[in-house]
Amino acid sequence: MLVVGAEVLSAIYQHSDTSIESMIYKALFGDSASAAVVTDTPLGPGLAIDDTFEYVLADSLDRQRGRIDVDGIHFDSSKKALSAAAEVLPHFKDWYGPTETPDFAVIHPGSPRIISDTTDALGLTAHDARHSTDTLADEGNLGGVSVLRVLERTHGDPPPTAPAASWSPSDPASPPRRCAVTGRHDQALPLTMAIGSST
Repeated sequence: MLVVGAEVLSAIYQHSDTSIESMIYKALFGDSASAAVVTDTPLGPGLAIDDTFEYVLADSLDRQRGRIDVDGIHFDSSKKALSAAAEVLPHFKDWYGPTETPDFAVIHPGSPRIISDTTDALGLTAHDARHSTDTLADEGNLGGVSVLRVLERTHGDPPPTAPAASWSPSDPASPPRRCAVTGRHDQALPLTMAIGSST
């Protein structure tokens, strides 16, 4: 199946918005499109999704939201948005396994802080997050399409220690651990993260 993602983020920022947050988003956001082939049958080496997790951060409308007025659609954000990853990650860790450390993570490159908070909470290094950091530095925040770019980089330069079929390399007979994909949900602060095994 061909999965196509496209976002025209330039449609949600306005020249009349002059807050510091608005100016940062104008510099970071970009329009983009991307596609990926997704199959339930491995076609060769690649990344696998073993399980999913989604969490809605309650009462987060004061952090990021859309607003419509005579000028069009506006994207409003506050400094509280920067702490979203740190607030969601304890819930993710409870689901994933409080003492588990993944071999790698595909982190939405929304900001340096989102990347570093996620990396720190998961017990990973800056090197483990390099594909997210490089995507933010090279292309900026391209919305959901950014995750496909990070996945492309991860596929092209996979982690050397990723297990072939299991999240428990010490016990090959155990079932695969988990792959998590958290994402945008109605009125939820967007946090996208994918963790999985390479095959």
